[in-house]
Amino acid sequence: KLKQLIPYDSAAIFLVKDDDFLVMEAAEGFTEDVVNQEFDYSQNILFQEMRSTNGAIYIPDTHSDDRYQVWSGASQVRSWIGAPLLLAREMIGYVTVDRFEPGALTPQDAEVVQAFAHQVAQTIYNARLFEQLHDTQAQLIQRERLAALGQMAATVAHELRNPLMAIKIGVEYLVHDIADDDPRKRGASLMQANMERIDRIINDILYVARAPKPNLVPGSLYSVLETEANFWEVNLPEKGLKFHHQLVSDAPPIMLDFDQIGRVFSNLISNSADAIGAGGEIQLTMVVEDDRQIITVEDNGPGIPLENQEKIFEPFFTTKSRGTGLGLAIVKQIVENHYGTITLWSEPTIGTKFIIVLPNAPYDPNSSEEQA
Repeated sequence: KLKQLIPYDSAAIFLVKDDDFLVMEAAEGFTEDVVNQEFDYSQNILFQEMRSTNGAIYIPDTHSDDRYQVWSGASQVRSWIGAPLLLAREMIGYVTVDRFEPGALTPQDAEVVQAFAHQVAQTIYNARLFEQLHDTQAQLIQRERLAALGQMAATVAHELRNPLMAIKIGVEYLVHDIADDDPRKRGASLMQANMERIDRIINDILYVARAPKPNLVPGSLYSVLETEANFWEVNLPEKGLKFHHQLVSDAPPIMLDFDQIGRVFSNLISNSADAIGAGGEIQLTMVVEDDRQIITVEDNGPGIPLENQEKIFEPFFTTKSRGTGLGLAIVKQIVENHYGTITLWSEPTIGTKFIIVLPNAPYDPNSSEEQA
């Protein structure tokens, strides 16, 4: 439609990407290698001028205007118009219209391009709004599905718990009464181990369903991590794994539930150990940064496939042959109940890193006076 109003030789739509670059998202009259090219707009004089004025710029002859910076894909441009794409007064990009002859474009053409840019910006806004609504709807459907699934699982787990407890007690008596040299001892011990596993699964399901709130008190995250490190320092080498840790003993206190936070790191390290197998390495690191503490659990295992990374914290999602897929869901639940965040970085064949950020405890100005 624009070309019916202004007979141009080339035209393009540039959009801001990651607050640093402009990307040519759509174009006509340019070679294919130019489309999707990135440009550093911090050095783009015309972009900065459009951003400050929110208005179109008309250049009758690019060879006589120092503001126009010739680039490899547009060396033949002689007459140029640029108009900003504005969303809520924020410049998200711009539209350009070019002619290969000087003076071929006019100030009136600039007004037309400005009106066209407004329509493009509105179209982009509508598309983004639709995408947000679609994502929100998908999230709501997913939450409702998981909530229903969780409630059903919790009901089943609750109903199973009492009869299984009776069986578990009976098996414990059986193991205790059978002599160690009795051939039946091995089978009874296997039954006991599996009953304990079922009990853990039921506890995990009920934990997720009930979502218990933590008992937050000011405490030392270092103490929790040191306890975990001491445990895994002994146990991981027995599995043929190397364990390293680097902790900050004088870190300020955070608000924490000692048992729940301990469960977080026990789960993450245990998961890493299962994933990497003998010969692998696990690193537990703690860093204090401003008003927060950053803890990473990193391994050099096979990594998590990209298609699974977005689902890794969902309840009941697992790629293991054993397990319920609740461990990382519980970890995320606990971290968020501590007003923290957990993120995942993973690269196939390189390894996986879980990054947890927890805020320091609020400073109490009376605490030092009381201690004094």
